[in-house]
Amino acid sequence: MKWPPRSRLSLLARCGKFLISAAVGPTSIDIRISKFLNEDVMYARDADNSQVWILGPKRVMRPDITVVGNIPIWDPKRKHVPPPEIKIPRPPNAYILYRKDKHNEVKAENPNLHNNEICKSLCHFFSLTH
Repeated sequence: MKWPPRSRLSLLARCGKFLISAAVGPTSIDIRISKFLNEDVMYARDADNSQVWILGPKRVMRPDITVVGNIPIWDPKRKHVPPPEIKIPRPPNAYILYRKDKHNEVKAENPNLHNNEICKSLCHFFSLTH
């Protein structure tokens, strides 16, 4: 993953176990923070402000990371998550097409038949013709 640009650390805020900073580079600060928290840390760009990079614990940040290009973006509100893939439905088989085509005919000839009985009779006719 791509690190934020190298430059002088300017601390904006400390929010619990997160350090929010502008233009932070991979310096000894991440090593110190990692030792202080006693766990691995990571940088990610803020989803709301691309000038801000966030340094925080991996276990907390990782679930909310979205990678855009090769840049990790901390996105807990899921603004940058791509939409889910559209699933193309399976095409109907021959029996379904036959039943769809003949159902109204059988219903018109036998208005008192329930749908279950119509399906049974159509299944029987379908098996005779195919």
